[in-house]
Amino acid sequence: MKKRTLIILCMMVLASGSLLFGGCTKEDKSIEKESVEKKEEKKEEVQEEDLALIGTEAEGEGIYKVTLENKTGKDIVGVSVKDSSMTDYPANMLPEGEVFTIDERRYLYYNSTTAGQTADVQSVEGDPDEKLLEMQMDVQLTFADATTLVLTAFPFGDIEEGQVCLEDEVAFIQYKSVSTEEALSTKEAELAIKAAAAEAQRQAEEAAAAEAQRQAEAAAEAQRQAEAAAAAEAQRQAEAAAAAQRQQKKQQPQQQKPPQQAPDNSDDGCVNDGLVY
Repeated sequence: MKKRTLIILCMMVLASGSLLFGGCTKEDKSIEKESVEKKEEKKEEVQEEDLALIGTEAEGEGIYKVTLENKTGKDIVGVSVKDSSMTDYPANMLPEGEVFTIDERRYLYYNSTTAGQTADVQSVEGDPDEKLLEMQMDVQLTFADATTLVLTAFPFGDIEEGQVCLEDEVAFIQYKSVSTEEALSTKEAELAIKAAAAEAQRQAEEAAAAEAQRQAEAAAEAQRQAEAAAAAEAQRQAEAAAAAQRQQKKQQPQQQKPPQQAPDNSDDGCVNDGLVY
């Protein structure tokens, strides 16, 4: 009897434990599910963050949306995107009167289907990024102090979110690559571009100075030759005038002397008085 009672008590304990552990497992799963749901909600909240726009909001193939944070330390009053087929930057993409302020985050919308419309650019069907690889996109930033800097070859096809920075007189972006998931910065590339531009400017100035020197020397030589030619012509004309004068003198007739009168023989009667027969 005692043995049977002990067995029944053990079975009751096991049953209670099973119910207890089973309840805890369900509670843990419920907590875990709630945590995942909260994370998803937070993720959606981040994705649907209400930010001001740069450009026109749109959806579809060839439309790029990039979250940018202004870490330049300056207010940005102008943003413009120019592809390599254009000669000038288009109109400001910021809404009229708005400023992309320091530390502000905004959505930049860019429609890549307009890229290369002024040039004959072939793209791979179904791959809008192929055109972007062929067409370089530069983003010009205009600051409140009226200075401008360029984000060269902006990687629209490889960026979702980034920071716009300003150091060493170059603007650059820091972002996480969509394709490689690496943290990247375009600062070194921008510095190299700046150095190349400065070198090109130096060479252009040297070439311009050399050309100016060449033109000055050519002008001086032309002036010297003109003066020498003028002096030679003046000398020639003077010599010609002197020769003409000498020739004129030679051609003038000598002044004739007055004719001498015959002696008057009227008093000599020898001839008149003597008649000759």
